[in-house]
Amino acid sequence: MRSLMSKTQPNRKTGAAGQGRAPILHDCVGLDPWLKDQTRVVEKRHTELGGKIAVLVTGSAGHFPLQPEDPKPIVDFIVSHQN
Repeated sequence: MRSLMSKTQPNRKTGAAGQGRAPILHDCVGLDPWLKDQTRVVEKRHTELGGKIAVLVTGSAGHFPLQPEDPKPIVDFIVSHQN
């Protein structure tokens, strides 16, 4: 949700996701330093646009989780949003 390489942060961009048309899944951990300032902002904006977003906050590891302890919520999200 944050890019150090772009002048425009991803949470400010448009397109299908930015217009609320594409479902978004964000898997992060409780200690993610950008959870409140980035993820929750995107969650609020996307929801206001009528979009569907799921934010999975798991564990208390560092910023970059390598894999989820339980992949079922991720699989369920993908399956429920198939065309």
